[in-house]
Amino acid sequence: MTVRIDVEEKTLKCSVRDLAADEERGSIGGGMLRMGRARIGRDVHQRRQEAQESERDYRREVSINQTFEIDDWTVTVRGRIDGIYEKDGSTIVEEIKSVILAPEEFSKLKPARYAMYVRQLEFYLYFLKKQEDVAAAGRLVFVNYPDGEVREFDIKPDLDDVEQSIRRAVKVLIEEALVDEREKDARRASVEKIVFPYEAVREWQDVMVEQVEAVCNSGGGILVSAPAGIGKTAAALYSSLRAAFACGRTVFFVTPKRTQQALVAETLKAMQEAGAPITSVTLAAKERMCPTGEVFCHPEVCAFAGDFYRKLVESTVIDDLLRQGIILPDEIYKRAVAEILCPFEVSLELTTRTDVVIGDYNYVFDPVVALSRFFDEDTYDHLICIVDEAHNLYSRGCDYYSPRISRSHGRELAMKLLHEPGLPQDFVRWLRSLDKLFKAARERAKDSEISYPDESEYVIDLDPEPFARVRRRLDMLVLEHLTEKRRKRIIEKEDPILDFYFAFTRFERVLSLKGPEFAYIMRLADEEEKDILRILCKDPSGQLAERVSGFHAAVGMSATLSPMTYYRDVLGFPRETELCDLPSPFPPENRKVIIVDSVDTTYRRRESFAPDIAGCICECAALRPGNYFAFFPSFKYMESVAEYVRLPGFRIERQERNMDERARRKFLAMLEGPGSHLMLGVQGGIFAEGVDYPGEMLVGVFIVSPALPRYGLDTELMKQYYHETREKGFEYAYLYPGMNRVIQASGRVHRSAEDRGIIMLLCKRFAWKQYAECIPSYWYTDSPRELIAKEPADQVAEFWRAGTGPEQ
Repeated sequence: MTVRIDVEEKTLKCSVRDLAADEERGSIGGGMLRMGRARIGRDVHQRRQEAQESERDYRREVSINQTFEIDDWTVTVRGRIDGIYEKDGSTIVEEIKSVILAPEEFSKLKPARYAMYVRQLEFYLYFLKKQEDVAAAGRLVFVNYPDGEVREFDIKPDLDDVEQSIRRAVKVLIEEALVDEREKDARRASVEKIVFPYEAVREWQDVMVEQVEAVCNSGGGILVSAPAGIGKTAAALYSSLRAAFACGRTVFFVTPKRTQQALVAETLKAMQEAGAPITSVTLAAKERMCPTGEVFCHPEVCAFAGDFYRKLVESTVIDDLLRQGIILPDEIYKRAVAEILCPFEVSLELTTRTDVVIGDYNYVFDPVVALSRFFDEDTYDHLICIVDEAHNLYSRGCDYYSPRISRSHGRELAMKLLHEPGLPQDFVRWLRSLDKLFKAARERAKDSEISYPDESEYVIDLDPEPFARVRRRLDMLVLEHLTEKRRKRIIEKEDPILDFYFAFTRFERVLSLKGPEFAYIMRLADEEEKDILRILCKDPSGQLAERVSGFHAAVGMSATLSPMTYYRDVLGFPRETELCDLPSPFPPENRKVIIVDSVDTTYRRRESFAPDIAGCICECAALRPGNYFAFFPSFKYMESVAEYVRLPGFRIERQERNMDERARRKFLAMLEGPGSHLMLGVQGGIFAEGVDYPGEMLVGVFIVSPALPRYGLDTELMKQYYHETREKGFEYAYLYPGMNRVIQASGRVHRSAEDRGIIMLLCKRFAWKQYAECIPSYWYTDSPRELIAKEPADQVAEFWRAGTGPEQ
């Protein structure tokens, strides 16, 4: 359980394990598999307890619940004793611990090596005496995995000494709580120093500040849909930090892309320079922070991992970095490397010491990658979470819960291990059992009623239990494998067994969730050994809701959260979530939005309208020199229209597939140079979202077609699911995601009150009612139909004449 301390009421609640905990740690890494290890521990406990049932009056899982006073504090300690039984006239209290050691190591095992386990058993003996007035003997039982060998050690402490040890442990927890409370008092006293980082509050920004701060104080959720220019980042940080300082909480600010984290740090820096006593840490990926460039976290290979915690305690790295206030990855890297410390682990240590933690969605929402020091508990109500660009969380959530395994991966591993001696042969046999599951899935695919023959994909039923059984066996094999490697002192950067283990356990973990929001799909290859079994998460809201509900407050914000009820539903926010929909703060006369309904980009007719679309774009762009973007629903259609683009005086550039960082920077740099440009790109891509084009860098965008998700098995399954659950299958699966891309791309033009530009939507569907309902209300006065133009070039020319910009 989590240690619960109320300083005002002077109460402390904790587990026996919490009291016995040993904070001394050594190196990091070494390859232990936490989830699998926990499952093995539970299995060992259960088997030992079943074996002891023959002992007289055997009781398992005996509850301890003791309340006592220490220094005016009321302390409640709870726990469960593994087993109690009578033996030769004595009462025995048994504490079971599983270990994974080579046989020769296990034969030399001494209890002193496991001081925390000894302390835990001693505390149980003391509390049992208080609770049942039973003077028992202690027996610490070590079960070695995988051979099942057992070693037992009698523990007979002086209970008076144990009582003093308990009192000392309680006083340490109380002192830590008092120090923490003094820090909270200091933060509360500093609330008024949390000042807005800029001289003026923008229009509507004050509304966002007020509503977000109210939710962060009271708890709950809020979604904020606010167009570019309102200053969402500053508003969210200012309001959440005031609430966090007032009630002793930490702010998590998560983004879908690394580039967006720089703005968060810059805003915090401005607040700090204005006098706010704040600290923050920005988390970077482990690969980026690794000094060796190999990400091989083994203490015998990496000097930065070896003896990490001792070196950390003996250094001043944490305090030095905290004095900087706003801590960036490069600064962490520099200081950590100088002390031969792992920079990534140093950044993780800082997360519990700073006011704000900035990082990727993964650190909060990925069930595998999420920071265990925060999210291993059911609740983490000391945290306030801000989700930036929250419209991206839905697709990311689907990805987290849509794993796959391939038959070829298992077969390739079997071939690698086939001729190796010893343990690998057990893996080969295990892989054959997995292969049988693939064969059974292939047979079910032949009878599937739902299929997508073009991709050879078939929806099947998948029973989680056979996969759970083979996973339990895999846990054992992998732990045996690691034990053998440890015994032989084998250190490998690449381990195909572990690679396969991680892929399979993620798949099995999602499979075990089971529910209508998941579909199980078999992709049949011409060669059976290349079959793929995958899970499609159609709706991640249930899983996201579990995480969101644990926060004291959750804030989701984006320029495009329309319809807000849709995003509330799919992002897992509760129904009572506050919905804050703000208009643009910019002068409407600086924006010209036009719908061209004379062209048709539906799939069957789009090719025939490619010349008309190109002509419209060229005619309107030619009216005013400058930089324009034309965003298309796909690369294929972009190429089709590009064939007809003729625009003298403009340089035409196209977005390429899979552009690296260097190519992206080069592409964007063109817009900062001289001359006029027409840039062709795709909606939902790297140039259509999360990029600013201030001032003259961009004066217009042409949005060609609603960017509806591609027709296929996945989207059709989502459509069916949302029809059955919400009666809005087309809207949830196609329309809302597609129109979100449209609005995101449109938002590239106006980033400040001074920006003037045009937004042109080309397709008759934009005039249809269900599409028009997704268009921001601040684009029109009374109805979206006001935006329809029969002569778009005339309206563009009139717009430019009304402004101060030059005309051609």
